[in-house]
Amino acid sequence: MGRANGYVLYRGPSLYTGAPIVVVATGIKSGSTNVKTGAAIQTHIMPAGESPADAIRGGRDSDVCLGCIHNTATGRGSCYVHPIILRGWGTAGTWEAWRRGAYPVADTARALHAIGRGRYVRLGTWGDPAAVPVWVWAALVSGAARHTGYTHAGGGNFERFEALRPFCMASVETESEAARAQSLGWRTYRVIPFGAERGRTRVEAQCPASAEAGKRRTCATCPATLVCSGASGAPVSRGIAIQAHGATRKRL
Repeated sequence: MGRANGYVLYRGPSLYTGAPIVVVATGIKSGSTNVKTGAAIQTHIMPAGESPADAIRGGRDSDVCLGCIHNTATGRGSCYVHPIILRGWGTAGTWEAWRRGAYPVADTARALHAIGRGRYVRLGTWGDPAAVPVWVWAALVSGAARHTGYTHAGGGNFERFEALRPFCMASVETESEAARAQSLGWRTYRVIPFGAERGRTRVEAQCPASAEAGKRRTCATCPATLVCSGASGAPVSRGIAIQAHGATRKRL
């Protein structure tokens, strides 16, 4: 699995809408250069029929981001990944390379295990992991050194997507949403409005990779007790909190 820098992990219907989507992992050979996450295998969850940039511009990103408050079609357009896509970098470039046939297909459990073995894997660089069958993520992280993942679960439908609980944090924005998800056994990752005076609750830890924490860690070097690996980790808290970040942070 070490020859290519990217692989197609899944191509099939979105679990959100049934529309065709594709998942591509990149950074296999060298890891990403993302300053917040650190070196990681990045996974891009994308519509198969049009580029992520076109989907965002047309408000059609619900196939991979249904119910997310940050999404363009139904939310506030506050996703920090969007400006990168619209400039043709990151996920947009990955989609274009996939359309050119640049990535081999590795869509079996054995192949996915080999890709993630011993690595740090990020589930959902863009797109929500809940749009993808959970077996894909289970196989990909089965031998990984660590992983991170977040899901809005189609707008807070955490009961429906319970199978993702060991692998992803419940992505939430309010204390009540966090409390509800935690009552269902999820660990939570809550985004606080940029510059908000009100901070974390007593069961939330500060994200060490955040600007307000001085960016003293990356996701790749975060303490194992805080890492955002869902309920499968060894948490010291039921949740993590971070202020909205990126170029669109003031839209939340």
